[in-house]
Amino acid sequence: MKKILTILLLVAAMVCSGIAVHGYIKEVNAGKSYEALEKKVVRVQTPVPTATPTPAPTVEAAVPTFTPEPTEEPEINSQPLHIDFEKLRKSAPDAYAWLQVPGTNVSYPICQHKTDNAYYLSHTAEQEGKFEGAVFTENFNKTDFKDPMTVIYGHNMQNGSMFATLHKFEDREFFDSHREFTIYTPEKTLKYRIVASYSSDPQHLLEEKELGDPEKLFAYMDGLRNAKSAYVNIDSSVSFGREDCFVTLSTCTGDNGSRYLVQAVLEK
Repeated sequence: MKKILTILLLVAAMVCSGIAVHGYIKEVNAGKSYEALEKKVVRVQTPVPTATPTPAPTVEAAVPTFTPEPTEEPEINSQPLHIDFEKLRKSAPDAYAWLQVPGTNVSYPICQHKTDNAYYLSHTAEQEGKFEGAVFTENFNKTDFKDPMTVIYGHNMQNGSMFATLHKFEDREFFDSHREFTIYTPEKTLKYRIVASYSSDPQHLLEEKELGDPEKLFAYMDGLRNAKSAYVNIDSSVSFGREDCFVTLSTCTGDNGSRYLVQAVLEK
């Protein structure tokens, strides 16, 4: 009996270890498909250098009098992008925009399923069943970013993919030095000014807090100006009104279902 019990315990341990290893491998590989997709559909718009005439060489000019300073590398994910939306839609039929957040790893298509708001929690933009899911909006929002509040969701992956690096905005210095993000659509490029980042309760912003209502949204965002907490980063200098359009980037914190939010207003 003891021998059988020992064998059963060993089998159980091996199964648990196998599940843990499998989960670890999936976590490490999370987001790899997006790297391949980005290579297919995204081109970085690098500025064309202006040619300057070369002066005729002289004896004095032949002797260098100084060492030029090294050129600084551009910050991660900060250069303007060109998105080939025709190619993107062939691979990701529900993708309708592209999100880029400078200083983070966030450079992903934004998807919206027509009927199933939970679909992209467990499916990539290319509609493969993977636990990193996709960056997506729910059908409470239209896809033209003209709603008072558009909420964009993404998983907080342990390997730093998807929306994990939004947590950089918890640091006040990072928040102060990274104040914009960009959403590219087939028709235009939208620039957003970040006004707040903080942890919030898990209540649905549109269904429960009703932030799709301009009056309630204005009262909510205006109330953030008076927030006094070390865990809330606010830029109270940004002015906005009831007619403005906001975007919330929402991810989990790993703490009892609470959400981490980065909120921004569309620049005019």
